[in-house]
Amino acid sequence: MALITQIPLIKKMELVNRLPFFKTLTLAERQMVVESFSELHLFKQGKMVFRQNEHDNHLYIVLSGELVLFKQQHKPSLVHIEPGDFVGEGSFVETHTRSINAQAHSETIVLAISHTAMQKLPYAIRDKIKDRIILGMSQRIEKLGAVIDNLQGP
Repeated sequence: MALITQIPLIKKMELVNRLPFFKTLTLAERQMVVESFSELHLFKQGKMVFRQNEHDNHLYIVLSGELVLFKQQHKPSLVHIEPGDFVGEGSFVETHTRSINAQAHSETIVLAISHTAMQKLPYAIRDKIKDRIILGMSQRIEKLGAVIDNLQGP
């Protein structure tokens, strides 16, 4: 993992502005999140973002590239996380250990927001981010329901 510090603000904003996760935030709110309350990290292909049972309270929003989530190293991945999607919400919200592994499937840039930084954000921004997390979790539950239906058959 490499902390990205030398990328100009305009480039960071370009990455953030094209993702649906941030569409409810104003331009000024997006800039506040990017400049003051988050970090950009680059993960080379195959590098771990986090491991199961680690203590890490960051929410990771994929800006480019792709992550895979899995329980065991040499078993099939459970899900792919693409640009605009996020991972780590369980530990971010409840500050417990990670329940899964996340690995870069390709070179990946993520925006990481810590639980502590989230608490320092203005309420309006915090509520918008929480709403996006809730919406994303709801969409995941819907997708999982469809997968379960397909496994059960007619």
